Amino acid sequence: DNCALASMTGDASPGDTFPIGTTAVSYTATDLNGNTTTATFNVTVTDDEAPVITGTPADISVSTDGGLCTADVTWTDPTATDNCTLASLTGDATSGDTFSIGTTTVTYTATDLVGNTTTATFTVTVDGGGDADGDGICDNTDNCSDLAACNFNDVANVACLYTDECGVCGGSGIPAGDCDCFGNVLDACDVCGGSGVDVDADGICDDTDNCTDSEANNFDDAANGACVFNVTNTTAGTGFRTIQDAIDAASEGDVLQLLAVTFEEDLALNKGVTINGPNAGIAHDGTRGAEAIIDGEHNLSAAAALTLDGIEFLSNNPAQTSTIFITTPAGHAIQNNRFVSSVPGGNTDDKAIYTAVLTWGTLTISGNSFSGDGSFVDGDRYSSAAWGRGIWLNGGGAAVTISGNAFTNCRTGATLENYFNDVCAVDANTF
Repeated sequence: DNCALASMTGDASPGDTFPIGTTAVSYTATDLNGNTTTATFNVTVTDDEAPVITGTPADISVSTDGGLCTADVTWTDPTATDNCTLASLTGDATSGDTFSIGTTTVTYTATDLVGNTTTATFTVTVDGGGDADGDGICDNTDNCSDLAACNFNDVANVACLYTDECGVCGGSGIPAGDCDCFGNVLDACDVCGGSGVDVDADGICDDTDNCTDSEANNFDDAANGACVFNVTNTTAGTGFRTIQDAIDAASEGDVLQLLAVTFEEDLALNKGVTINGPNAGIAHDGTRGAEAIIDGEHNLSAAAALTLDGIEFLSNNPAQTSTIFITTPAGHAIQNNRFVSSVPGGNTDDKAIYTAVLTWGTLTISGNSFSGDGSFVDGDRYSSAAWGRGIWLNGGGAAVTISGNAFTNCRTGATLENYFNDVCAVDANTF
């Protein structure tokens, strides 16, 4: 120090023992005024000494085990030590392993914690003398001496071949896609070489399938029951999945019977047919069973009388303006139906039944109910009502009968504009 050195200290001393790896050694000099200087150097210790393997077996020679082309060979495993720490001693074979004819080198490898390795080897030789399969080729050079092979005694000395499932020595078995050894394939009904057809892919051949009509709900049902249709034209004896398909295929005067399911359809009611739900003939307040529910908006434009009987019509679209819009008064009858809204229609003037101006003909609306879906209360009669109007007959001189209907949760039950008392009947309705 330029003045006076107070101390000189180090965190290690000459002669100390250091572990494997790098250790930093620091010295600090301090003068009387507290000024310090530090100097550092590294001490690196490496382990370059490989492990030592002792007790490596001498080379081993044995004959094949009786009746086999192999031999089970045993020996005493060697041991290993290391100047530091031994990580592992592994061999690529284990005492008691089965060895094939010929010479096999067995290697043991010792590894210490830093990756230094030592290997030791010995050989195992198995003598393959003899001609077990009697093909004139010594077993130790025979390409096939497996008595289970179909060519085990073949003097051509090729690799072993085995009989496939078609009885061919060295064959490849049934070809991909075939079901037997003769080139046959499975038919649609899983019969090998059969000619069955299964149009509806239900696993039942069409010649024994109780329902193959694609219009049926169950045409592809593996239960193999008789066809069940959402809609049955009882006049023509035909069935359909949708109401519109049934209408399109119907003739004037046909009767369409609906199953108790939900139909999501906007219908073009353009033919004079009768559409019956499961509750046809049962007024809204009668004892009704499961309903056929039609969810959508529908135009009734048939030029001949159309009847809607025993159906539930659902309104669940806030933007919907009318459930049934009627443009012709051709003697239509809308009876024994339930008109149900699940969304408020009081502000949007949503109408269950709405007509264009009808100046001629007749229209009967009877035995129906107009209500909410159960989520409305008696006080929901204005903007929060289920329906803006239950029925709105928008002018004209047609003869109209509105009888036996019940209006609940309707802002306006029924509106008849410019209709005449002498041709109209409005009675026995409840509001």
